[in-house]
Amino acid sequence: SNEQRRDAAAAAAAAAAETVERPAPTTELPAPAPPDWGFEEPETEPARTLEIAFLTTVLPEGRTTGGEVVSQAFVDALRGAGHRVRVVGYVRPGGTVGDPDALSAGAPPTEGSLRDRGAWAGAALRRQLPYSVAKYASPAYAARAHALLTDPKVDLVILDAVQTGWLEPELRRATKPVVFLAHAATETSRRNGGGWSAPRRVLDREARLVAELERSLAALAVDVWTIEPDAPARLGTHARVLAVPGGIDVSTNGSRPAAAFDVGLIGSWAQVSNADGLRWFVDRVLPLLPPQASVHLAGRGADAFAGTRPGITVRGFVPDAAAFDAGARVLAVPAVVGGGLQVRTLDAIAAGGWVVATPLALRGIEAPPSTVGVAQDPDGFAAQITAGLMIPPDLETRAGALMWAQARRDAFRAAVAEAVQRAVPQRPTDPEPDVVIA
Repeated sequence: SNEQRRDAAAAAAAAAAETVERPAPTTELPAPAPPDWGFEEPETEPARTLEIAFLTTVLPEGRTTGGEVVSQAFVDALRGAGHRVRVVGYVRPGGTVGDPDALSAGAPPTEGSLRDRGAWAGAALRRQLPYSVAKYASPAYAARAHALLTDPKVDLVILDAVQTGWLEPELRRATKPVVFLAHAATETSRRNGGGWSAPRRVLDREARLVAELERSLAALAVDVWTIEPDAPARLGTHARVLAVPGGIDVSTNGSRPAAAFDVGLIGSWAQVSNADGLRWFVDRVLPLLPPQASVHLAGRGADAFAGTRPGITVRGFVPDAAAFDAGARVLAVPAVVGGGLQVRTLDAIAAGGWVVATPLALRGIEAPPSTVGVAQDPDGFAAQITAGLMIPPDLETRAGALMWAQARRDAFRAAVAEAVQRAVPQRPTDPEPDVVIA
């Protein structure tokens, strides 16, 4: 199938203006023996059940952002290992709490009035905290975190991302073992303006304070978990890299519906770094695609691109990202700036169809399946997409992508189960009583 794609790419320019005949999709998958993808599943000691406090920013059960997908993957893996995980976080406006072990701190402080936002900005200056950290501090959150940190039944605290680092003084007083779960390379992202726009001096302040806080939290923690291969150089050699899966569980994904459109892109386009990638695609790749190709954009912030080019359909927020992915013949992931793992790429792979991504979109994803094409320049990116439109993946190729995604998920859960046991000292067992025979 890879040789077919290369041949198709070479003919893509000539076929661009022609109507593409697509064979009728097939839905049944074979059941080949799973190959060895190289994901290591560590041997684990007999586990004991733990009670874990998971302190995050926004309750992640909705999985509305890549960060929430990552957080929920850890929560699910910990619970899958038999532990009770009590999650503290804010609830997005209009959101609901379905997790019985979630402790809501209400709406995020940043969703308040202009006066409220000014208050947390002032607090950041007074307390020498990064703005992206201070904005998540509130009395309601502090009260819920304090309740868990002083609960003798809690065995372990997981601090999810540097944005919860404003709790550091409370964590030091609690004297419970802490795991610091580091997400993206925040320092690099902030210095490059990834995620938000601000004057250079503000970005420099943010980068410096975030880096200092990350190092302080890493020193406090008994273990550091991260999803980035480069993180040990930033956080210390004891940082444990865990290959997180995407947000789509492929274990029951045995069939693929007929495609409804040609090219699909989905993401949080209101974020500056993501919007830059979409702008690159719309301005430089889209004009090179076949004129009849239908392109659908989904996700918050996509409305800004409505009417910019013919052939674009803006869908906005879609409640079922997996269904959107399944409806595309080719999924495009055009990351051009920013850092960290691209969860979006993992979800695209789990859809089982062709994926075209930039090299940056494959950070932290080693040896992807053969359904993934990589291109840095607009010409190559467009040629890869056009090739995918001409020849759909066969059943064996698609099955390989699904097995790759499942293998990554299984290995991740095994690695988390092993890591959490290492983070918490084993309780000493009571000695066997002496048996006295009268």
